Amino acid sequence: MIIFEESCMATKEMLVELTCYLKSLKKKNLTPLASAYVFKDEVEVQKCYQDAGLNYRAFNNEEEAMAYLKTYLPEEVKPV
Repeated sequence: MIIFEESCMATKEMLVELTCYLKSLKKKNLTPLASAYVFKDEVEVQKCYQDAGLNYRAFNNEEEAMAYLKTYLPEEVKPV
């Protein structure tokens, strides 16, 4: 989970680079099962994750983001 405390802006070039970076991580099998971002204002990073074939969702609060991430945990490590 990545939490942005203030506004977050991204250029088109940065989003292209993020997509390339995520794809390179996926080729090396170094990606997390899922990613969740908490934003005050949405930034269009979802397309980067989709283009890389990765699980991603954006939220406006930590509780929902954590609940989403927990759905990807194997049963033996899920908190009770």
